[in-house]
Amino acid sequence: TESQKTIVLHTLQDTVLEEDRRFTIQLISIDEVEISPVKGSASIIIRGDKRASGEVGIAPSSRHILIGEPSAKYNGTAIISLVRGPGILGEVTVFWRIFPPSVGEFAETSGKLTMRDEQSAVIVVIQALNDDIPEEKSFYEFQLTAVSEGGVLSESSSTANITVVASDSPYGRFAFSHEQLRVSEAQRVNITIIRSGGDFGHVRLWYKTMSGTAEAGLDFVPAAGELLFEAGEMRKSLHVEILDDDYPEGPEEFSLTITKVELQGRGYDFTIQENGLQIDQPPEIGNISIVRIIIMKNDNAEGIIEFDPKYTAFEVEEDVGLIMIPVVRLHGTYGYVTADFISQSSSASPGGVDYILHGTTVTFQHGQNLSFINISIIDDNESEFEEPIEILLTGATGGAVLGRHLVSRIIIAKSDSPFGVIRFLNQSKISIPNPNSTMILSLVLERTGGLLGEIQVNWETVGPNSQEALLPQNRDIADPVSGLFYFGEGEGGVRTIILTIYPHEEIEVEETFIIKLHLVKGEAKLDSRAKDVTLTIQKFGDPNGVVQFAPETLSKKTYSEPLALEGPLLITFFVRRVKGTFGEIMVYWELSSEFDITEDFLSTSGFFTIADGESEASFDVHLLPDEVPEIEEDYVIQLVSVEGGAELDLEKSITWFSVYANDDPHGVFALYSDRQSILIGQNLIRSIHINITRLAGTFGDVAVGLRISSDHKEQPIVTENAERQLVVKDGATYKVDVVPIKNQLKVVGCQSLPW
Repeated sequence: TESQKTIVLHTLQDTVLEEDRRFTIQLISIDEVEISPVKGSASIIIRGDKRASGEVGIAPSSRHILIGEPSAKYNGTAIISLVRGPGILGEVTVFWRIFPPSVGEFAETSGKLTMRDEQSAVIVVIQALNDDIPEEKSFYEFQLTAVSEGGVLSESSSTANITVVASDSPYGRFAFSHEQLRVSEAQRVNITIIRSGGDFGHVRLWYKTMSGTAEAGLDFVPAAGELLFEAGEMRKSLHVEILDDDYPEGPEEFSLTITKVELQGRGYDFTIQENGLQIDQPPEIGNISIVRIIIMKNDNAEGIIEFDPKYTAFEVEEDVGLIMIPVVRLHGTYGYVTADFISQSSSASPGGVDYILHGTTVTFQHGQNLSFINISIIDDNESEFEEPIEILLTGATGGAVLGRHLVSRIIIAKSDSPFGVIRFLNQSKISIPNPNSTMILSLVLERTGGLLGEIQVNWETVGPNSQEALLPQNRDIADPVSGLFYFGEGEGGVRTIILTIYPHEEIEVEETFIIKLHLVKGEAKLDSRAKDVTLTIQKFGDPNGVVQFAPETLSKKTYSEPLALEGPLLITFFVRRVKGTFGEIMVYWELSSEFDITEDFLSTSGFFTIADGESEASFDVHLLPDEVPEIEEDYVIQLVSVEGGAELDLEKSITWFSVYANDDPHGVFALYSDRQSILIGQNLIRSIHINITRLAGTFGDVAVGLRISSDHKEQPIVTENAERQLVVKDGATYKVDVVPIKNQLKVVGCQSLPW
């Protein structure tokens, strides 16, 4: 008889991921056989697939995490996505940590989270902490360390890289220690530059001086250069030399400017990315980027006050009215100053009898170097002898001092003479056109006032353009050119001088003659204001010539800016004098442009002479080399004025020239490998981040063509629009763009196939 039987059950293979499944096999009686109530059934457990709860890993989009300290526009968090699959059955707990652990960098450096039944994804939010400590970029690793029973950690995706971007200016902010410095002449100024924030890295700093009211080369030695801050170095000093001169000057100022700071070395990424984060923060120029250097007033800047030496002694008539005596302020003109004065006389009475002194103080405003003391002479009908008046400067205020000429002596000539006064009745200055026929000119003189005694007055003509007596035989005025008049006892009235002006010749220069009176008999007086007449006969034609640019200069030319080793380029302009060549003339010229020409030319104005009898001349303009990118620029050279009687030809007094574009004004474009990158976005979408750098000039909008190609022959990277153009705007130094990669990767089983 058999005591046992074997029942064989076969499990069926399928592809469905399942948890443990439980079955019960039970014996059932067919006849009267008794079934054991204890052992009449058995439990069967079909173990589930180990991957039913899934493999947990970090999503590809979260393998490289960028995070930074909180700011006004960013909360300082980053999201790491965890995914599981293919199975998503059951609840699993995942444990994570950040390595190496850093105190003060993250709010949490480890933790756990639960993925619910059928939940395929979950996120971990990491939080960076804010502090004021300057820090360079740092790197950490996010690790999945364990998973609860039923789950499996992915070996290939259990870690992610975390980059904590630089913060709080790790390479420093550079500024001057003071906004303003006050110095004296002949002093070496020590100026300190402070590096605040971080002191990492080597940073190069550029600086230069800029003229203000103080001029480079005259008041200070111009300075331009660079300083290198080593790692850990927090301050450096530089020196500016203040020049000494003998010119009185008020406070003058110039400035020293930090123009640029630059981190030395390679491998830094200053690109602004998502949330405004920069992996590396460049060094910065701080708030005090300009220091004003004030050179204090010096060399008796307030000035020396005294009378004009030409007015320390002079004579006036009683009917002169108001006299303005010039008081000069020599050397310096800084600030508001005054000088006190008084009057004294041995015979003239003040207070409205013989004269009135207006005021007791003469004032000078800042920058003023000339002022006047006013005194009114009283005219009366009394016969008086000469009367002296002295005006004395007695003191100065405001820092000014008195000079050597402190007394002005005024003689009031004897007045109301019984012998009378002789004067011209015509205007003192007469100008007439050069006549084309004989012209008669009458000059009238009179004897007025007292008529006591006999007098004789001689007259003569001097010139032309000299103090020599005019000869009777000349080409300008017919004889007589001199003569005399007689007034008897008690005789007054007028006398007339008749001048006959000859007609002009073919061309004539402007000529000036003076008709003078001389008292040769009697005690009458000559009126000091009307004792001679100046006669000007205007030029005819162009005896001194007409000035114009020569034909070879009127044609526009274009020049190339010289190299620094070559020095300035001399551009010569030729000038002609046509029609007449009489006399030496001086011609003034100016250079102008719509562009800034401050440092392009040695001089932008000047003058030159054309000697008597000469008809040709030239002058040079010095074009200076520089390294500043410039587009083609046009310049205007103009003859602006001429002295010596010549005229300008207005149609030929202007010429043009231009200078070719130089130093790559539109830019030199480059692709630096350390500034290009691959971006991985949501759903594993990859793109190429392109950064085109523009060096040299930044004039104009420029379209830059580029081609994207791949070195991978087996599986080349294909982009959308492999050839494209990017427009770099006027003034921009770079252009960035994102180019999607067309052949994105799709995971199918264990193979990577183009999507």
